[in-house]
Amino acid sequence: MNGAGQTLCGAALTHCQSSGEHDLHTTRSGRDAPLFRRRESPVIDDYDGSDSQPTEHADDGHDTGRRSGTIRATVAERLEYLGFDQSDADLLHSLQPLVRRHADEIVRAFYDHLIAFDTTRSVLRDAATMPRLVELQKQYLGEMFGGIYDDRYAAGRYAIGQTHDRVGLTSSWYLGAYHLYQRVLFPIVSDHLGERGATRAEINAALLAITKVMTLDYGLALEAYFETHSEALLSEKERLEVLTGELQGSNTALNDLTERLEERVRERTTELLDSEGQLRQAEKLATIGKMTSMMAHEIRNPLSSVLLNLELLEDEIDGYAGADTDEAHDLLGSVLTQIRRVEGTIREYLAIARTPKVALTLGDINAVVREQVDFMRAELEMTGIAIHMDLSEAVPSVRLDPEQLSNVVLNLLKNSMEAMPGGGSLHVSTGALDASVTIRVRDTGQGMTPEQCEQVFEPLYTTKDKGMGMGLAYVQQVVRDHRGEISCVSNGGSGATFTIELPIPAQSLTAG
Repeated sequence: MNGAGQTLCGAALTHCQSSGEHDLHTTRSGRDAPLFRRRESPVIDDYDGSDSQPTEHADDGHDTGRRSGTIRATVAERLEYLGFDQSDADLLHSLQPLVRRHADEIVRAFYDHLIAFDTTRSVLRDAATMPRLVELQKQYLGEMFGGIYDDRYAAGRYAIGQTHDRVGLTSSWYLGAYHLYQRVLFPIVSDHLGERGATRAEINAALLAITKVMTLDYGLALEAYFETHSEALLSEKERLEVLTGELQGSNTALNDLTERLEERVRERTTELLDSEGQLRQAEKLATIGKMTSMMAHEIRNPLSSVLLNLELLEDEIDGYAGADTDEAHDLLGSVLTQIRRVEGTIREYLAIARTPKVALTLGDINAVVREQVDFMRAELEMTGIAIHMDLSEAVPSVRLDPEQLSNVVLNLLKNSMEAMPGGGSLHVSTGALDASVTIRVRDTGQGMTPEQCEQVFEPLYTTKDKGMGMGLAYVQQVVRDHRGEISCVSNGGSGATFTIELPIPAQSLTAG
């Protein structure tokens, strides 16, 4: 112990003895009692801060001054940080009789100050609890000057921080409370020691010892306060992490939904554009059909009259006996042939213009394709075209209009034949693809450019020297009336391939 401490302790003890309070010092088991004294079992070492009382358990023989998860340093370590040694403990213990004698005055000043503020007054408004709080404060002051600063002492100070937090006092209020104690205690201690001849250095040593133990106290209380709030923050952090995870999951789901919606919008937009294009083409075909019908009517009637008169003229020529009529017959024959060709063309266009609505029934596309190939076989072979037919037996029945689908296949066969005037190969096949059946007509003719393939189904568009460009437009319209699609693929001079896809009915898919 330093000199100032010894002199101060002596002065304080003299006063204690003269006041009949010598027994207070003797309760400390002598001046050489350890600063951080371990009590006999039980020992407090692992206080978890769950309530206002320390947890007790038997001493296991190890250093139990450190409390896991709450107090981060042992009491001994804390006191060492503060420079608090045995002489400080002895000084404080020697002042305990003085503090107890002035306890009522100190505690009264403490509470008078607290109730002057709205926040603290609201906490202390229950008058029935005030006597108990006063006694607890007196006990607190007695322990502060008790001279023993061990695990039990630390646990009690730690519980103060928990209590303050529980009743709603923030750390700023109980830091102010410690400062209030200093303002009340320092004059009492200074006057007391000055009256007994203590030097300024001795008085400062006593005040410093009080400051150190108060620093220990509010450090423990603050740690309890902040640990409670750290646990709350950790819990909130975990909750936020869960919410963040849920939000990320929701965001991912929302992004997926947005992508699906965008894809659906794109698909629907494409469908609408296709529908709009199909509607325009249907309207165009209808308009052309009306015009064709009117023109055919205007041409067909006089043409029929011309044809009849030419036939009569031919009979008249036959009546000239002995005359050379061969040349006249040849000329009339040529005229009649051309007129009949024009009449046939008119009939074809009238057939297109007057195409009735499809009447769909379950049918066999192989039978339709085979019938039209057989019908065209002789004419194709005469033109030098080799026919290759590959009809799949796995093709299910589809809903079709036999007559109109037959006209579609016939039109495609004639189209390929016209594309191979010098002969070639014609491949006709059927097959099943996912939910559709296919009819494919592939030739080795002159082919078309990609641009021509895109326009080939447009009404009045043709790549041939003759024809009005209505055949493939008719084919596409009939296929669409069958809820199907037709496409054209060509690479210039390597021929062209036309593919028809017709939907397989649900019952056929189920049966398959």
